[in-house]
This record gives sequence, C-alpha cells and structure tokens, in this order.
Amino acid sequence: MNNEMLILKIMPISEKFELVNQKTGGYFNIFEIASIATKEVMICRVISELLSPKGGHCQGALYLSLFLSIVLKIDINEEEIKSARVSPEYVIDEKRRIDIVIQIKDRLIPIEVKIYAKDQGNQCFDYYQKANKSKLYYLTPYGDKPSEYSTNGMVSNTEGYEGIECISFATDIIEWLDVCLRQKETIKLAPIREIILQLSTAIRGFTNQMEDEKEREVVDKITKSKEMFECALDIEKSLPAAKSQIMEKFFDTLKEEFEISELIVVPYNENDINNYYRTNKSNNPSISIVIKNYSEDLKATFSIRVDYKLFFSFEFLNGKNEILEIGWVQEKYKKEYELLVNTVDTVDKANLGKDIMVREVIPSKYTFWGYIKDDEKAEDYDFKSFSLPCINLIDKNDEEAKRICNFYSKKIKEVMNELNLNN
Repeated sequence: MNNEMLILKIMPISEKFELVNQKTGGYFNIFEIASIATKEVMICRVISELLSPKGGHCQGALYLSLFLSIVLKIDINEEEIKSARVSPEYVIDEKRRIDIVIQIKDRLIPIEVKIYAKDQGNQCFDYYQKANKSKLYYLTPYGDKPSEYSTNGMVSNTEGYEGIECISFATDIIEWLDVCLRQKETIKLAPIREIILQLSTAIRGFTNQMEDEKEREVVDKITKSKEMFECALDIEKSLPAAKSQIMEKFFDTLKEEFEISELIVVPYNENDINNYYRTNKSNNPSISIVIKNYSEDLKATFSIRVDYKLFFSFEFLNGKNEILEIGWVQEKYKKEYELLVNTVDTVDKANLGKDIMVREVIPSKYTFWGYIKDDEKAEDYDFKSFSLPCINLIDKNDEEAKRICNFYSKKIKEVMNELNLNN
C-alpha cells in the first residue's frame, strides 16, 4: 500500500467528524467565538473559578482536589483543601501579577501560565520568591521550560530549573478536565459540564489534538496492518518538511510582494524555517522591512515573525540582522528609540491590525506588536499547531500574502514618511 492510499482511507473519518460537529453544534464553542481560547488572562479566570471552593459551580473543593492530585501531584488534607483560596491575577507589586495563586493555610502555590506570551525578565525568579512550601508551576501548551531570561540564574537541572515544575495544557490540564467531566456531580449539571467540555475542546485546539473518538478511529485504521503503519510512519516523518515548505513559500511570496511595493526587505534565514519543526533551538522565522537605516549597526524595521502565531512587530536590528533588546537600544540610542516609538504611536495605530496592537514594556525586543489574522474568519495563523489558516495557505498562499503586504505596506510607508519628516 502506498501513502496516498492510506490518506484516502483516513479522509472519510475526518469528513465524518466534520459532519458530526456540524450536526451536533460541536463548532459552537464560546471560547472560540469570543476569541479567548488562547487569551491567558481569560483562560486563567475560568480555571481559577473551577478551582475555587467558593466558585459559582457550587461543587466545593471537588475540582481543586482533583487538580492538586492530577496536575500538581500534591497530597493535601481534604479538610485543608476546603478552606483554600484561589486568586487569578494575584498582585505582588505594581508591575507583576501571578496568573493563578492557590493559598491553603500558610502554603502559597503560584502558577505562571504561558500560551503564546513571551517570558518577561526575572519573571519566574520573582514569582518563585513568593512561593511558600511550594514550587512555582509553569504551565505552557506542551510543558516547555522557562527561559534563562525569566529564571535569572536559578539552578538548572535535567527537567528545567530547581524550584520550578513544568506542566502542560496538552497532557496535565486535559487529563484533569477529562476526570472532572467524569464526576457524577458534573454529569448531572449541564451548564458546568458544557463549560468544562468546551474548555477542553479549546485546549485540544491550540495543542493540536484530535477528539478522542476520532483519534481512536484513525488509530484503528493505521494499526490494521504492518503496511498501513509503515505508511503512517512515512507521513509522520514527512510532515515537518511539508509544514516548512508551506511556510517557506509563504515567506517567499511576502518578500516578493513587499519588493513590488519598493520596500527594502531583509530576507529570512532559511535555517530558521527548516529547523522550526525539527528543533526547539530554532529562532523565530521572520522577514523584515527596513523603515530607517541609522547606521551599519542600527536599523529600525517592521517585521513579520512566527513564534507560535504569526505577528508583526516594530523593532531594531544590528548589522548582522539580529534583533536588539529594546532596553539596550533605549540606553544606547535614546533619540532613535523615542523617535520610532512616538512615530508609530501617532500613525493610525488603531488600524495597524485587526487585533489590538500592544506597546511593550521594557524588557522586550519589540516596541509594538500585534497578531496577523486570516481574511476569512479573522483567525490566528498558529504555525506551531498548524491551524486552519495555515492549512488554507496551500490553496490561498498568493492571495493571502498579497493581502497582508498591501495592508501593511501602506502603514509602513506612513511611518517612514513621518520618520523622515521628524528626523
């Protein structure tokens, strides 16, 4: 059997579950509709409410007890758990808020959540200082380690850093939610059951996981014979290269379109794209447009980058086209920094993207940034989980690249003109 035959056998399964979701309302997910499926603050509020013994679910410490044993693997007396306090956005100073804090008597358990946001300087180090009789729990889509930038010299080990426990949405949170759904109290209460189910579905979406039943059918199909399984392995091995090829074609077209608009383009590094799906050490693939060339060692740019999602940013590059820390630029090139920030701030900021443009606080690498969404449903290009907009590039690459370039080229030129006027 060849690989094409296997794909033809799998396709009806996908089509069947597509139809099931349409008929049963499976696509009507409040987290997706409200565009909060990957918004850390909103997700943390929902999780905190489920964890709180005083939460609106009125199930007492049921969900917190399961969370402590399944996710955090902490053994705490049930009576003590009933008195627990759960706080989202726990304030530790005027600039810092821990995403979720669980307080049980004199124990303080901090949980820092990262879905797509980047680490801030000393963030994990600072939060760990607030922990009492607990580690700091670092929750990410796949259980990734925090950066050195965030841990500030904490002692590293094979699992990350001493004092920090990495947990994941993909396994730990999904397992906890599945167990919560099986509780008889949950089964009887439709509003609670549906919220937990929709939260689980949203998480499966941004961690690139199939529905359980669909996955079982696919597994049954590919394990039916030795030949089927060998074909599945071939496809699995080819997927990183296939995803890279789609991204590379997209970046090539972006470059061509920006050049048609007579903008100076800093080409992407091919290794960044080739390594994106093969190693955790890949830099963020990016293409940059020079807004202002100050010297051989400093240029202001508008960049389109891939982290998990596709986003735009205003930043500074050095002579090697390496992105510079904004704090360093502000210190060494204060005039140039302030000029770019003030210019971008005044040039039709609200229309730079369909999502909110964020002005970063130091420390960071970007003065401003925002997500780039597709034109059809204003959904994120999530290249890590390869969301539907990324898949659609197979058929709509030229169309989408041209649309994105046309939109941002106008804004880039406005910023360039304003910079030249004020320089």
